[in-house]
Amino acid sequence: MDGFSAPDQFDDEALALWVPGAVEDPHLDKITAKYILGFIGDKFCQMVMTENTAASWVKKDAKMAWKRAVRGVREMCDACEATLFNIHWVCQKCGFVVCLDCYKAKERKSSKDKELYVWLKCVKGQPHDHKHLMPTQIIPGTALTELVTSMHFLRDKHSIKSYCSCTSKQNALNKLPVTNGVSQVLQNVLNHSNKLSLLKAEQGSLQNSEHGGIKAETNGSGGGGSSPGSDAGRGASVTPPESQSPLHFLADLAEQKSREEKKENNESVLLGKALKEDKDGDALEVLQQCKTSSLVGGGAEQGSTLRDLLTTTAGKLKLGSTDAGIAFAPVYSTASQAGKGGQAMPNILDDIIASVVENKIPASRQNITKLSIKQEQITMGNNSSPAAATDDAKADRKKPTPPAASTPDDSANQYPGIPHSWLSNRRLLWLRDHRNQNNWKLFRESWKKGQPVLVSGIHKRLNAGLWKADSFNQEFADHQGDLLNCKDQVVSNSGIKEFWDGFEDLTKRPKSKDGESMVYRLKDWPSGEEFMALMPSRYDDLMKNLPLPEYSDPEGALNLASHLPSFFVRPDLGPRLCCAYGVAASQEQDFGTANLHLEVSDVVSVLVYVGVAKGNGVLSKTGVLKRLEEEDLDEGVRKRLKDSSETPGALWHIYLNKDIDKIREFLHKLSKEQGADTPPDQDPIREQAWYLSRKQRQRLLDEHGVHGWTIVQFLGDSVLVPAGAMHQIQNLHSCVQVINDFVSPEHVVKSFHLTQELRPNKEEVNYEDKLQVKNILYHCVKEAVNSLKRSGSDKDSEGQGS
Repeated sequence: MDGFSAPDQFDDEALALWVPGAVEDPHLDKITAKYILGFIGDKFCQMVMTENTAASWVKKDAKMAWKRAVRGVREMCDACEATLFNIHWVCQKCGFVVCLDCYKAKERKSSKDKELYVWLKCVKGQPHDHKHLMPTQIIPGTALTELVTSMHFLRDKHSIKSYCSCTSKQNALNKLPVTNGVSQVLQNVLNHSNKLSLLKAEQGSLQNSEHGGIKAETNGSGGGGSSPGSDAGRGASVTPPESQSPLHFLADLAEQKSREEKKENNESVLLGKALKEDKDGDALEVLQQCKTSSLVGGGAEQGSTLRDLLTTTAGKLKLGSTDAGIAFAPVYSTASQAGKGGQAMPNILDDIIASVVENKIPASRQNITKLSIKQEQITMGNNSSPAAATDDAKADRKKPTPPAASTPDDSANQYPGIPHSWLSNRRLLWLRDHRNQNNWKLFRESWKKGQPVLVSGIHKRLNAGLWKADSFNQEFADHQGDLLNCKDQVVSNSGIKEFWDGFEDLTKRPKSKDGESMVYRLKDWPSGEEFMALMPSRYDDLMKNLPLPEYSDPEGALNLASHLPSFFVRPDLGPRLCCAYGVAASQEQDFGTANLHLEVSDVVSVLVYVGVAKGNGVLSKTGVLKRLEEEDLDEGVRKRLKDSSETPGALWHIYLNKDIDKIREFLHKLSKEQGADTPPDQDPIREQAWYLSRKQRQRLLDEHGVHGWTIVQFLGDSVLVPAGAMHQIQNLHSCVQVINDFVSPEHVVKSFHLTQELRPNKEEVNYEDKLQVKNILYHCVKEAVNSLKRSGSDKDSEGQGS
């Protein structure tokens, strides 16, 4: 149409990029595929729903065009420079392209409002009118819709937990509107284990999702009376009217019992406050405020609510029992779900409710304020997916999944073959042998919680001669680089030789106006492909010795960036050198070599060389030990400091992303106290404007309750930091660190939030879009679906992993 292709005019070559199994064999095994889908499935579904919403903006008389993907080209928005995923808008005259976020922002804003991103003008200087741009998609045909459909099918087939609220699920309970007072999460709970699809009774057997039933038996004692419609002392089949939803019927069961137990209480009990996880977890609204009358259509005298039902039930649980006194009659499954003895095992409705009730609540329901919801493996970030069932333990003997309930106190017993300790008041996992192939089992437990991890001993395997300052000085003396003065943040372009000459010799460092030696940092030189091209031997040496290679290696199966096909431009995730002088020789030591900041990806920083500077009679080692006496270090770290074979190099302070608002507020407070005119919308963390001194960190703890990790990084140590975690670094001695970014399943949703969701929600500047998160999510789902399809002949009755 008008010289542009339509979405259905693709060829097999174009389609092969977007269809599972069309190009190359998957390098994901079944277990890993399910593990990854458990974390990214819900976010991918949400992403597809966003695309569907954008498609609805297209006018009825407008036609969608198709843009063929081009090898080695990263399609970007001309306004905000974000990577284009699928739907976008194009000017047919000049080729100007905008993403769906910029398109919608232009539609919302009036001409008087200041634009966040300025649109380039068309030919002859004419401004672009968003109404006249042509809607275009990149993914051909219906490949996107087919992939999300396949993903939902396979997640159900392999019992991978899902909490997305899309309409593609065919379960009747999931179709209930949220406005009926019960959230999507509770609907998922009611459908737990696929044993309650509809509450319709047919001779005591639970039928398929469209003709389910419930057999109600009379409770002889303590059960709160018989179910509506049942004969005294005998079971009777209770069938909800066609006009009632399953939720209405469930509430009616509770109402009958509540009348007998609460005759004196005529007040309607409100469904309590919605329990929400912390900002980095899922916002699980389990119960919403509403009166029972909105559920069951009863009068004012009806005091029962669904909350009453849950709290009474929790107090009377006798799980797995069919004795009189249980809160509900047992529901029997079909013969296919029978136990080993051949008899059908009862699955009590209480069991399902109990799956989300963490503490059994006493039968007395006075002063009921809240329910505790048991959370299993919830990833960080808004709209994040919980860690899915992965079937690790039973499906792959080579990689048995560790028990999910491990704590620092019992980890030694559960993982006797993994040398490790716990630091920072038992909150920091220290893996002492980076070569141990089972490290990932224990690492995964801390990583899911958003905690940093320390891995040591890497220097013992590296080629030490490659990483010395003299080696860099000899090879790259003629190169230029940016030198950052760590004290005043002034950048100057200078020769690399000048930096390396002063790396271990104070007398060769430039002096400031007050005569003090400069503390320089060589900014990210070199990085990514330049690192590989410029230093191939060092690149190979590092890649062979990266800790947790399943995650940190560029080709690791759990590094989601590795699943982006070679056809596309992969994000630049390093490695990159980070070299800086130490502050031990400086009189003032309240500044860092890397100010407080965060990364949109996960990061591993390997300390490959430590140079103790000489000159001017300064005893650097003594100064470092004195500096560290001020820090809150536990006994394990102090023992390492006393060990002559250990060389401390850098001091890290790390904070969880959930505390970002408190820290941002604190930094604005500090700015105001120092008389700085900082705009309220400016982000001091993104701007990397602060290094928090010991006194300031103490104030942060006292005034805001924010407590982080203090980590001393010794030679050969690797510090792994989750995406979004704020951290600052102070080199004690001159250090050569190699930083490599990766994208883990556990934190990719946080990466998505940092790069995508912040801007449309708060209209913040899109600082960087190096990850191409949407493209990574698509191709990871595509590969996981391909893997599960190919393993379709495997048994699906395996146990769930962590």
